[in-house]
Amino acid sequence: MPTLHPSPATKEPSSGVLSRIAQKAVGSMGLKIFSLAIALVTNVLLTRTLGAEEYGVYVYALTWIEFLTIPAALGLPEYLVREVAKYQAQSQWRLLRGILHWSNQTAFGLAVAIAILAASVSWSLLATINLGVLFVFWAALITLPLDVLTRLRQAVMRGLDRVVIGEFPELLIRPVLFLIGLGGLVFLWPDRIGALWVMGVYVGVVAIAFMIGSGLMRWFIPSPAKRETPAYQRKLWLKETLPFLLIVAAFVVNQQTDVLMLGFLQGTASAGIYTVACRGAQLIQFALMAVSAATGPTIASLYAVQDTRQLRYVLRGSSRMLALATTAIALALILFGSWFLLIFGHEFVWGHPALMILSLGYVIDAPLGALAGLLLLMTGHERDTALGTGIAALLNVLLNALLIPPLGMQGAAIATATTMIVRGLYFAACSYRKFGIIPNPIA
Repeated sequence: MPTLHPSPATKEPSSGVLSRIAQKAVGSMGLKIFSLAIALVTNVLLTRTLGAEEYGVYVYALTWIEFLTIPAALGLPEYLVREVAKYQAQSQWRLLRGILHWSNQTAFGLAVAIAILAASVSWSLLATINLGVLFVFWAALITLPLDVLTRLRQAVMRGLDRVVIGEFPELLIRPVLFLIGLGGLVFLWPDRIGALWVMGVYVGVVAIAFMIGSGLMRWFIPSPAKRETPAYQRKLWLKETLPFLLIVAAFVVNQQTDVLMLGFLQGTASAGIYTVACRGAQLIQFALMAVSAATGPTIASLYAVQDTRQLRYVLRGSSRMLALATTAIALALILFGSWFLLIFGHEFVWGHPALMILSLGYVIDAPLGALAGLLLLMTGHERDTALGTGIAALLNVLLNALLIPPLGMQGAAIATATTMIVRGLYFAACSYRKFGIIPNPIA
């Protein structure tokens, strides 16, 4: 069994590292909760102003943009976190500047090409698509290159250990400006407002947040990287990003399989109730994402300089943070989840058993499998992560097909929770086999 061996220069584990990770995780979590609250107010205003049909057009267009962002980003955001942290730790400023130039040029060119292709395909379907819907979709396509570059910029900021400030434009500035713009639109032209007008406001807000975020990134790029001539490893970078693309695609499949199959097998009403239950469970996922975003760059930096004792210390401490955060949120959802679901209507309370099952799945998986998967990604073993995520996607489809017919929403929740746990165990086994490390809150 290959293990990591500490170098002679390895320092004693420092509690300051964990303190900084905790501060970044709390800050990121706070921003996400604030953004979620603003989004809730905005969605209520949108649904009451636009009505079901126009709101559906707006959401449908943005859903397509989110889908198209996956191939356009090419797996680069997740890859950049690791490489930026590694190059900074090793003071490889030429390669740092080179990968920033290359990733932005590659992703922007691909996003523009996909946007043009999508616009052309939608135009060819004009006979079956309402012209008003088409205009909304075309307006939304303007944001595709900006969204892709935004994801890259957020990844670079995480790699530079600037997690919270990197999320600031999209989680604070963008939702606040959009709510203000939407309120102004409703106040000035209450009778003329439609999906296209709202999309126009959204495009403008995305552009403003993008410019602010770009300015912040230029400010925080290390000075040596700004002065150096860029060096490129294009073939290596492109080769190494492909597993990250597969991971993101498989992750989306895992996120959407239960809802899509439940709607197909049990009807849209069950899918709607279950979707709200999933939104509740996403509160646990917010904690997971916050800790992962704060921990990932540190893992990559410590591995790059072979500071093994510190790496083990960080993994153990981060695992304890995750265990504490996810358990606290899960207990709240299990005990008071029915009241949370009641906010959306009496019929949604039927989703409480599914919410409890999903919450337990996150609690078991988060401090073990999530960090083990992050360790593999940040240390150059993304192929193992891609394989585990792909296997989990197939298992998810199979379990949903078997469990939804007899158990309905509970079956979908059991399938998803089981898939998360199995994937986590696979990541933990890979982590132990490669490094002799299993991230957990106990040892």
